[in-house]
Amino acid sequence: MSYVLLRRLDARKAALGPDDTLYYEFSSSEHISPCIRGSFAGRRGRLPVRVERRGDELSIVAGLQEPGNATTLPEGFADELRVLGFALTGGGLAVRCSLEASEATLIEMASRAKAWDLQPAELA
Repeated sequence: MSYVLLRRLDARKAALGPDDTLYYEFSSSEHISPCIRGSFAGRRGRLPVRVERRGDELSIVAGLQEPGNATTLPEGFADELRVLGFALTGGGLAVRCSLEASEATLIEMASRAKAWDLQPAELA
């Protein structure tokens, strides 16, 4: 399902920005699902995203917080994602939706990211 989504997004590349990147991450393990990884360009910085299948839906996670990736999102941008149905999880902001809704959600996220400074805050 995630591969089909990536193909649909490739066909609508004009709806994404030229600096937006998405790629398919294959997996040969039955314990690790293949997924889409990438990022959307902001006014400054990038919004990391991951999409993977969860049952009959796709899970979209934005602003990944993984070891070695201390991405923080501006509160206003996080609020915009919440309007799209995202909720805070341990790994960032996430939403589950159908294939069709995932396509529209990712395009909307990419569009909204363009207006934001997405650089992580400097540590003092």
